[in-house]
Amino acid sequence: MVRSVKGKSKSNTSKTLILAASVLAGTGGGSAEAALESYFQAGFNGCDATMLAAFWNKPFTEAKAEADRKIVQNGETGIRNVKVALRAARDAGSACTFFDTGLSFGDAETLAGFWGRSIDDAKTKVGMLFTAGRGAEVHAILRQ
Repeated sequence: MVRSVKGKSKSNTSKTLILAASVLAGTGGGSAEAALESYFQAGFNGCDATMLAAFWNKPFTEAKAEADRKIVQNGETGIRNVKVALRAARDAGSACTFFDTGLSFGDAETLAGFWGRSIDDAKTKVGMLFTAGRGAEVHAILRQ
């Protein structure tokens, strides 16, 4: 399912991130795409990149590419370093919103029904859960 992210489809957002990572990494695209895959396989998401961008005072694509580089170049140590940076970002007040999560309006409707809340309240709760690093809980509900 293609999900909306700030008016862009997930596939368009991924292409933009791949291009940005390619430019920043100085690659032709193949290794940047692998880096993005490493980022997502390590359990990170768009919300995490949003918080890292705010914490590192960088544009979203640069923060995402920096996290990608840390993971690809340093493996498990890179993953731990990105997690430490995310904890520091949270402690410093970085947060994301529903629109940073990649979820759709339909997902918000489903979650609102599940939680017995309004759609706006469900979107707020999703942003809070993703900010707290609990996005997997949201995805588990949506898989039911």
